[in-house]
Amino acid sequence: MPQRTKDRAEALRLSHRGWTPVQIADYLGWQVATARTAIHRWQQEGLYGLWDSPRPGRPPQCTAAVMTALEQHLSTEERTVNSCQLGQYLADVHGITLSRGHLRRLLKKKVSVETHPSHRHSAG
Repeated sequence: MPQRTKDRAEALRLSHRGWTPVQIADYLGWQVATARTAIHRWQQEGLYGLWDSPRPGRPPQCTAAVMTALEQHLSTEERTVNSCQLGQYLADVHGITLSRGHLRRLLKKKVSVETHPSHRHSAG
């Protein structure tokens, strides 16, 4: 479940316990308007209001399955490869064309998420 969805559910739980939007926003590190929006979305849309709406624009080419295949490829590769070689692998095997810069950003993002997990407060 996406973190933003969990945060919205937490905001609703706190609201149900009598917390004000100001207290909720302070606790979650949000703007007060964001806390109010989460509560209003719940009131108007119910459970569906917790999740984000689909984003406009082109869907990403590099899906989770492709990233998993890329990780497996990197773990079995005996030599060090650069972003140009990885781009060629993606084009040959998966039919995906990514610029070297975009590929580097994806890999950097993946590594930073794995090595620096988010530490969130939870009101048990």
